[in-house]
Amino acid sequence: MNWFKFFPGDWLADSKVQSMSLEMQGIYIRILCYMWRDSEDATILADPQFIRPLLGVSAQKTRKTLKFFLESEISPLKKVERNGTLFLQSERLLREKTEAINSSEKKRLAGMKGAASRWDKDKKEVRQPHDSANGKTWQYKNKDTRFKEPPYSPPTILGESDVLPESAVVQNRGAKKNGSLAGGKWAEIVQHTDCPNKPETVEMWARRWRAKGVTEEDIIRAFQAHPGSTVIEVDKILSKKDSADSIQRMIRKSIQET
Repeated sequence: MNWFKFFPGDWLADSKVQSMSLEMQGIYIRILCYMWRDSEDATILADPQFIRPLLGVSAQKTRKTLKFFLESEISPLKKVERNGTLFLQSERLLREKTEAINSSEKKRLAGMKGAASRWDKDKKEVRQPHDSANGKTWQYKNKDTRFKEPPYSPPTILGESDVLPESAVVQNRGAKKNGSLAGGKWAEIVQHTDCPNKPETVEMWARRWRAKGVTEEDIIRAFQAHPGSTVIEVDKILSKKDSADSIQRMIRKSIQET
């Protein structure tokens, strides 16, 4: 790990630390840093040739430092001998390191368990049938409310002489006084064409298109011919169609005049 806990209150209240000079306190904290980074049991080799490059002090200061930590009664470090080799060890740092490793392992296992749980949850999908313009398809809904669907099969594009499906045909007698479709009909159009907008939004735009002279049949055909389109995209389609119709009317008019 790249960090360890440091408690200023404990540091300032430690009589052994406070008995050291400021220079020795700096050397002490530097040794602790190397113990934490390079050792699993919070130890460091008590060898002058090994310690001196780490501390960046003279050979005399290195020998004096090791003598203090190895022999002084107020040394905050413990002398440990292994196979005839001397080491310095910080018991407090060893406890902190063990606690940090255990905590990190618990978090890792908890994360793996949570990921496995989410993976199993994603695989448990509930299939819900619904009708579409081309018949019945299957819609997959996970328990976490996210949707997954098979590749989309676009509905049949209707021509001017074709008959619209009964569920999507505009019935004049069922229309409102202002000429717009009832909200339930727009909900069917949104569902059958996979339009991402809400039915209320589509109905509001339909009123604008009707005001521009676009028929409701043309609006429905535009949605069916471009499944998954938003009202903004359908508006561009209808605008292009209106422009094309205007050009054709101008051509026919000029031919008649000649």
